[in-house]
Amino acid sequence: MRRTTFALVLTLIGTFTGCKKENAAPAPTKGTAPVAVAVAAPAPAPAPAPAPAPAPAPAPAPAVAKVPAGMPAEGTVIELQNGDLACYVIVKDAAGKEHNLMGEFEMCEKPERVLKKRVRLVYKAVNDCESNEPCGKSKRVELVHKMVVVK
Repeated sequence: MRRTTFALVLTLIGTFTGCKKENAAPAPTKGTAPVAVAVAAPAPAPAPAPAPAPAPAPAPAPAVAKVPAGMPAEGTVIELQNGDLACYVIVKDAAGKEHNLMGEFEMCEKPERVLKKRVRLVYKAVNDCESNEPCGKSKRVELVHKMVVVK
C-alpha cells in the first residue's frame, strides 16, 4: 500500500510540475524490488558577477596660484592695516621693493601670524566699485586672499 501511495504521489507531483509521463518512474508492481528514483535538483543559479569597482576619482590637481603681473609672489610682511575697503598689506620683495597691496579683511585679524615673516601670497580677483554711489561701474582688483608662511 505504501508503494502505491508513493508512486501516486510522485505521479501527481510530476503532473503538477510539468513532467511528462514517459520521464516519470514506473510504478512498482508486486514481486519487484522497489526502484530508487533519482530526482535531479535544479541547478543553482550562477552567482551574479560582482559589479566592477568604480574607478577612483582622479586626484585634484594641486592648486597653482597665478601671480598677477606686477604683484610679488613672495615677500616679507612689513605692515598690516585694517582699512575701509580692505586690509592694507605692505610687503617687501626679495629685491627690497615695497608693494602696497589690498587683502581680504581676515588678513588683519591675526597680524602676529604673518608680521615680519616671509610669506607666499595667493591672490583672488574681485570686482571693486569705482564710486561711492550705488555701483554701476566696477573694475577688477587683485586681493591678497591668503598668506602662507614660508619656512
